[in-house]
Amino acid sequence: MIFIGYFEDISCQRGIAWRCDDSRSLARFLGYGPGESMPDHSTLSLTRQRLPMEIHQCAFELILQATRDNGQLRGKTNGVDATDLEANASLKSIVRKDNGDDWRAYLKKLYEEETGKSDPSSVS
Repeated sequence: MIFIGYFEDISCQRGIAWRCDDSRSLARFLGYGPGESMPDHSTLSLTRQRLPMEIHQCAFELILQATRDNGQLRGKTNGVDATDLEANASLKSIVRKDNGDDWRAYLKKLYEEETGKSDPSSVS
């Protein structure tokens, strides 16, 4: 769900939860059936807080690898719901064209907005 928030430029976990719950295609993408409830923002927040930044980084790299292997991320620019994302030729990083944030910067902003702390690595 956090990756969806990143790709769609949603700046809060409440907004991410609402967007995923509102879209049947996103719910299906996340593995939820028509009658199943999506996690709310507090569940998303607790899950994000419990995982160290290194786990988020590994998950992001796995998603990049899967998109590359399936031919879904081939060029320099990829549009996702009218949000442009820029990837370097080796696909090791994706940055937003509008503000230059990478995945790690996006996750830090979510953390800082919710907790008021600036170092998500210090959370255990």
